[in-house]
Amino acid sequence: MLTGTLSEDIATGMLIEAKGYKCIAINDIEAYGTSVNDIDGFIKQRSRWARGCIQMLKKYKILTCKGLTFRQKLEYLSCVSYWFFGVRRMVYLLTPLLFSIFGIIIIDCDLTVFLSLWLPAYILKRYALDNIEHHKRSSTWNKIYETILAPVLYSEALKEFIGFSKTKFDVSPKTLGDTRKMSKGNRKLFISHSILFLINLIGLIMCIFKVQANMEIAHLYLLSILWTSSNIFYLSVALLFDLRTSPKKYSEFTPNKIIKYSRKALFKLFFNKNKTVSTSK
Repeated sequence: MLTGTLSEDIATGMLIEAKGYKCIAINDIEAYGTSVNDIDGFIKQRSRWARGCIQMLKKYKILTCKGLTFRQKLEYLSCVSYWFFGVRRMVYLLTPLLFSIFGIIIIDCDLTVFLSLWLPAYILKRYALDNIEHHKRSSTWNKIYETILAPVLYSEALKEFIGFSKTKFDVSPKTLGDTRKMSKGNRKLFISHSILFLINLIGLIMCIFKVQANMEIAHLYLLSILWTSSNIFYLSVALLFDLRTSPKKYSEFTPNKIIKYSRKALFKLFFNKNKTVSTSK
């Protein structure tokens, strides 16, 4: 097992494959593990994974790693670069505000050109995630997940990438903490999401007032209004998540079958009357 990275398992697997061995994924459950039970443990776990993958990217030079095929290099590069999603999501949450609040043009093209470029890519992405992967993933839930973790993981990823490395391996706690009040990590997330929600709401209101003052420029603000409205939706769900301090048991949840619950999941997730705390044996 390799050392020098917080994600030693994926780094070890990569170098094993570079030696010519073939790794095979088994489509059966061979072992069970206990997941984290609270947001603090969840943040600690995801932060460790993010830092570990970025350490692997810097230390083992994936694109020049001898023994890996071109496809394997792309797959490992995709795997580790994924952990920059916090940076990408923060850019998405803040970028439309440059125009709506400060008047800085971020996309200089007319609506027809923009739709012809963006709409096909958006439809293809939704089709790929929701259909080709047999509904095991959801584009909407991916964005919700990214929005929840973005205020934490963007800084963790950037600090690790520019050299503020963290090598101490912190085991993710699997015990359930005090659920009667917000934990420290939960409170920080709530504050971050609240600030992002408020400035996006301010941006949306400013856009609406500008359009009402001059309807002839409505097309100029349409993109900003839609983009900011989308951000407000995802941040609203993130805030609901932050306020949900008591774990719940979801009897209707079906693993790997997102299509069965995704349409009503927001109501089930945050307004379910079943408040049974599930514990692992």
